[in-house]
This record gives sequence, C-alpha cells and structure tokens, in this order.
Amino acid sequence: PSPTGLVSGQSATVTENGSVGQTMTMTSSGSLTASKDTNSPPYVIASPGQTVELGRIKFVAANEDVQLRQVALQLTGFASSTRIDLVGQKVDLFDGVTLVGTAVFASGNTATSSAISGFTVPKDGFKVLSVKGTTAGISNSGPLTRSGDLLSVDYDGNNNGLNGNYGVGVSSGTNITPTGADTAVSGVRITKAYPSVAQVALSSGEALLQAGAAKPLYKFKVTAVGGEVSLTK
Repeated sequence: PSPTGLVSGQSATVTENGSVGQTMTMTSSGSLTASKDTNSPPYVIASPGQTVELGRIKFVAANEDVQLRQVALQLTGFASSTRIDLVGQKVDLFDGVTLVGTAVFASGNTATSSAISGFTVPKDGFKVLSVKGTTAGISNSGPLTRSGDLLSVDYDGNNNGLNGNYGVGVSSGTNITPTGADTAVSGVRITKAYPSVAQVALSSGEALLQAGAAKPLYKFKVTAVGGEVSLTK
C-alpha cells in the first residue's frame, strides 16, 4: 500500500509484519466440574444422634468465577441407607464452618438443595462443599429399630439443570451446568453400641526384653461406646 498523510500530504512508508499472531479462543461462559474431594471422610462408625461429616464435593471453575446455586444429592446403597437414617431426613451443606444450604430427602432416595448462598468457586480454582447430617435414634419404637445401617450420601451427577445441579457465571450471568459423575463416599455405619480399640504403650520396663523373663509384647484397651458391648473372638 502507498498511504499519504491526511494533513501533510506526504507519502509514508509502511512496514508490515508477516508473522502469525497469537490465537485467541472465545467462550461465552465459564464451566464447572464436580467430583469427590480427596479429603472426603473415611468409613466411620457413629452413634445415634451424632452429627457427622458424610462427604465432601470438590467444585472446579474455569474461565470465570461461578456461584453455585443448587446441588443434587442421593442416598446410595438404598437397602441400608434411607432417609430415616437422618434426623429430619435432611443434610446441611457447609463452606468450611459456614452453613450455605440444606437438602431434604422428602421422599425416596434423592434430594435437591435449597438455594445455596455465598458459595463462589473462583476462576481456575476450586472450592469444597461439605455435607453433614445427624444420625437418627435407635429404639424399639424407631425411627431406627436396629443397628447396622450404612448411611451414604453422594453427589448426584445425573440430575443437572434448574431442578438439580447448577451455578451462575459471575461475569457472563449464564446458568452453568456442572460436569461430573456420581460420587462414591465411604459411608457412616450407625450402631447403638460399639467397641473402640486403642493401643496402650508399653512401659520402659515392659519394653526391655530379658532372658527368661515373661514380658507383654502388646497391650490394648477396649472402650464401650453407646452401651454395653460383649466381645467373643
């Protein structure tokens, strides 16, 4: 090209760059991924009326901050994990120590949370949602009549959209459906009474082996939790 200055009327020399510039990828909104957090609690035994952490769900956002608005949960292992295992048939959802929502299992084995507030997953970062519940009582009149239920509450990766899992992009204002499969937590075993076994350290004298002397090799104590416990083998 031979450009001319608009004011001066003089011709100008143009130097062109023939190299290819950076590729820019356009996106209309962010994304959200859900999975079981690696620090989700292990299998535990709990007494009736005990508030326990049932699981942790990790949310990862990309391209923009995402406000989680709703989450869908399900009771897994339905034969031994039912809504009556929970006081009020509900679980509470926490961001650390802050309560951000609840989910009630009104019927069946699925629940969609109330509107979640104050849970924003940062762009290209993550945030963990903790699920907690209180185990139901065990008695002849119920709600539980025997020990042994394995309470397992998992993220329901198949229930997405406005009636299930969704968030809103902070910048785009777009509804965002998370990707991610069902989680598989370890579960909480509800039992009225159970033994707790702990190792007892040997004293300095017991730990010193001497020829011809009878010494204990290992000591442990058993504590009954929730009631009397009989040990057999």
